[in-house]
Amino acid sequence: MKLVVVESPAKAKTIEKYLGSGHRVLASFGHVRDLPPKDGSVDPDQAFEMLWQVSPDRAKQLKAITDEAKKADALILATDPDREGEAISWHVQEVLRQKKALPAQVQRVTFNAITNSAVSEAMKKPRELDEDLIDAYRARRALDYLVGFTLSPILWRKLPGAKSAGRVQSVALRLIVDREREIEVFKPQEYWSISATFEKDGQSFVGRLVQLDGKKIERLTIGNKGDADAAKVVVEAGRFTVESVETKPFSKNPPPPFTTSTLQQEAARKLGFSASHTMRVAQGLYEDGLITYMRTDGVDMAPEAISGARRAIASRYDSGYVPDKPRQYQSKIKNAQEAHEAIRPTDFDKSRAASGDHARLYELVYNRALASQMASARLERTTVELIDGTGRATLRATGQVVLFPGFMALYDEGRDDPQDEEGARMPALGKGDVPAKTGVDAVQSFTQPPPRYSEASLVKRMEELGIGRPSTYASILQTLKDREYVRVDKNRFIPEESGRLVTAFLERFFDRYVSYDYTAELEEELDDVSGGRLDWQKLLDAFWHDFKPKAGEVMDQKPSEITAALDEFLAPWLYPPRADGSDPRICPQCGEGRLSLRGGKFGAFVACSNYPDCRYTQKFGQGGDRAQTDGPQDLGDGISLKTGRFGPYVERGEKRASIPKDIPVDDVTAEVAERLLSLPREIGAHPETGKPITASIGRYGPYLAHDGKYARLSSTAEVFETGMNAAVAKLADAASGGGRERGGASREPIAVLGKHPASGGEIKVMAGRYGPYVTDGTTNATLPKAMEPNSVTLDDAVRLIDERAAKGPSKKGGRKSARKKK
Repeated sequence: MKLVVVESPAKAKTIEKYLGSGHRVLASFGHVRDLPPKDGSVDPDQAFEMLWQVSPDRAKQLKAITDEAKKADALILATDPDREGEAISWHVQEVLRQKKALPAQVQRVTFNAITNSAVSEAMKKPRELDEDLIDAYRARRALDYLVGFTLSPILWRKLPGAKSAGRVQSVALRLIVDREREIEVFKPQEYWSISATFEKDGQSFVGRLVQLDGKKIERLTIGNKGDADAAKVVVEAGRFTVESVETKPFSKNPPPPFTTSTLQQEAARKLGFSASHTMRVAQGLYEDGLITYMRTDGVDMAPEAISGARRAIASRYDSGYVPDKPRQYQSKIKNAQEAHEAIRPTDFDKSRAASGDHARLYELVYNRALASQMASARLERTTVELIDGTGRATLRATGQVVLFPGFMALYDEGRDDPQDEEGARMPALGKGDVPAKTGVDAVQSFTQPPPRYSEASLVKRMEELGIGRPSTYASILQTLKDREYVRVDKNRFIPEESGRLVTAFLERFFDRYVSYDYTAELEEELDDVSGGRLDWQKLLDAFWHDFKPKAGEVMDQKPSEITAALDEFLAPWLYPPRADGSDPRICPQCGEGRLSLRGGKFGAFVACSNYPDCRYTQKFGQGGDRAQTDGPQDLGDGISLKTGRFGPYVERGEKRASIPKDIPVDDVTAEVAERLLSLPREIGAHPETGKPITASIGRYGPYLAHDGKYARLSSTAEVFETGMNAAVAKLADAASGGGRERGGASREPIAVLGKHPASGGEIKVMAGRYGPYVTDGTTNATLPKAMEPNSVTLDDAVRLIDERAAKGPSKKGGRKSARKKK
């Protein structure tokens, strides 16, 4: 019997059916081992030895594989045909070797599609594991570990509120931040365009002013309304005659079939999919045998696939749509790995398959692959110039006509930032014609800053720069969103203040390691490892030789020194020029102190040097005219709207109330402030206990309280609208589902993060008597003061719980036994 190991159960079921008796096919469910998230998992002093740990949720599957391996004559490792697949096969082999269950014969096979023919052919061509690919995987994994586990502790200690840094993650974040900086310094320029509408033979067209009084008119030539009105008068008065008609044919070639990154880009443009969702759906299509492997940089298709595409084109269209020769493509992307085919359907006879998002993505893959083998589109561009009788003004009209659609009959590639196409239809015109002028327009416009990155354009830019690998882009972008370093608005990335601060820190202290060129060079070196041209340990040694001393140097600096350096580095952004020309560093409240960056428990903020005499503060990133420079705002009835270290609040006498996040500051009126200052609100007496139920807003948001027990509310509005029946129901739900807190009170978790990989317990962030903490139901770990409960990630929680568990039982353990005695 031969044991075949693949990655997913869906593949296992299909492949076992293809191979028939004599084969047992089991799934590894992806990676079976990883570096444990703790110090020492990679040891630079021992030739970068790695301590691999079996993933707890893979133990059951590994036991099944081990049991079958002991009975098998041969082991066939048939994981995915890329570096990660090679690594998974290597991990499975190493685990079986350690368990003394490795069959005498071990083979590695790869197939690009899960079809009967592809699998059968692969089984005829077994090979050994590719040690160079495995070395490249180890180098990449060690690099990511060393960067993450060296930089992240520095961030936690030196930069309050920061969560993590990563080798490629931080560079992707820098791209987003750099684009935001470009937008902020952009100065829009006014310009005007003058155009006239003409009509001939019942068909209208538009001519734009390109020359006036012998001067060429370019985009920014007419910069104000006065000049625009003067030019408009000339065009309105002119009688225009066609001076020339120029017609130029041109052709447009189809784009190549999809690679991983182009699939992510086009799915974002046309289907609105995130990169991670695209890859999940594509994985399903691959496992169902509908498309070829979806992690690839290759842009060409196998000869049999090209033949199938050409047959499908011939059956759907006439012979003119099939080019004389099959098309061949070559990648222009840096570091492209072209060992695999492009993404394509496994069978061009299936133009429709699956349902829902799977059907939409399959259709996109199918149409793109089929179009890549279709004939070029033939078009004709017409340019007409018209001159008025006095010779003062020249107008130009352009248009294009599709003579033969070719591949465009099926597919046209999307664009990240579409611009106006010169595709208007033109009437038949000849020199000397005098078309009727039906109107003249002068349109004001302003130059636009570069657009923020969408997922599609960011993936495209990362690929162009050679940063990271396409197969990792989806997880990188998701991490930036999960860490709340960026937010997405209208499908565009906007850096949060925390993201900007982390980027500034890394640029100031680790500039080399977040530079685009260095990151791309490192990718090229990793490719050299995978090609057998560079030793992986030498690559790591060269990296660590420079990186370790730099990290130690930064770790030795005091937080105040770090803050001072960042204050200077960020000065142009934190203290932009003010409209009145005054020094942006001078405190707007006392007029004497100077503003500077400070680090606090809840992150960075700007404060006056005259503290405590002057308590002026502004949030990080609210400098210049964005700051509250006019001091407190009087709302009436003795209420003031102010901005403090922790954001805006209202105040009357000694009573204060923070402005909730779901209430825009601009909407805060005296009435709104009055309601906030009146909290807590008593809803009434609980029907069972007779004790009061109150609604209020606390540190973690809106909530209900009754007899030491709490229930969370979803919005500020519920604080003022929740009635007795709803309050009793919510408190009951919280009591039954929230578990017992320390101190005996039943509380709702602040957040539920997921399962602990070792214990399997559900990890929750809780508000305890002595401060917020995380728990997996067995171990409780108090959150560091600099870590906000709402920003804790699953990785953060696992680390804290594991560190607490490693310390053993608390020595301050008298309270539990004392309670029992009572």
